Amino acid sequence: MDLTTFSIKANCILDEAGLYEHIRLALERNLPLIGEYDAHKGTAILVGSGPSVRGQLESIRKQQQAGHAVFAIKDAHDWLIENGIIPDYAVAVDPQEHRWNCFTKKNPAVTYLIASQCHPAMFEHLKDMDVQLWHLYIKEGQTYPPNSLLVTGGTTTGLRAITLLYSMGYR
Repeated sequence: MDLTTFSIKANCILDEAGLYEHIRLALERNLPLIGEYDAHKGTAILVGSGPSVRGQLESIRKQQQAGHAVFAIKDAHDWLIENGIIPDYAVAVDPQEHRWNCFTKKNPAVTYLIASQCHPAMFEHLKDMDVQLWHLYIKEGQTYPPNSLLVTGGTTTGLRAITLLYSMGYR
């Protein structure tokens, strides 16, 4: 059997200069940063917006009532709220301008964990909400922003959220 070597290269929809500009603008807002290991305890319930979540509403509701923190990934935020569940947190990573629209049903009970690389429109849309900032590790040897926790992970919000939640102390 002959093996073929190949490589996979993933690229963000925004170039490095654009990501760093978004980060710079986010930092100018002086939002609180999530801390490295914020000492949260317990279990986090991470809710995405794929089709398999439709049958899980009662399970999510019971988990939240049991004291577990519910984290909504982008579009799951509005879906949960429409179905009577206010997530404790909502997470976004996407640097595209239109992605603010995954939080059309803003709620003051939600803490919005928004990656600094998100478009300024996201921060403007959430300016009256509880927003905490965090930074993605986006390239090898990254030193910007300086002296910051850089969250590693995959190329999707869900994959980064797993590492983010872990860094916050959730299991």
